[in-house]
Amino acid sequence: MDNCDCSKATRLVKKIESFISESKGNGCDWPEVANSEIEELNDIIRTIIDIKFKRDCDGDSCVEFELIDRTRYEGRFLPLIPHKVNNELEALEVLRSRAMISRSSLEKLESGLSCRILEVQETFKKK
Repeated sequence: MDNCDCSKATRLVKKIESFISESKGNGCDWPEVANSEIEELNDIIRTIIDIKFKRDCDGDSCVEFELIDRTRYEGRFLPLIPHKVNNELEALEVLRSRAMISRSSLEKLESGLSCRILEVQETFKKK
């Protein structure tokens, strides 16, 4: 680690200490998560990745991540799809993963539409 990375690491430790200084939640229900907390955590993780893995000449990182506030959004339950495959079996696995993503998306869409249809039907019944 060079001097620049050492100073980043020192600032990172301070950010982490500040972030975790206040614990939230009671162990039963999910605590409220502020957008600023997601942004702080995102910054901490991005800093760790940038210290460990240098970016390429275009400024791209070889490691990607996504934080999901599950108090606001559904979890991400999709398989990761590899860039490179070594044989036909791996290629078929990639296709199956893509099919699973498509099926999952269609199921969520169908579920949402079904709920909305029921809501609209109830509105018409009340009129």
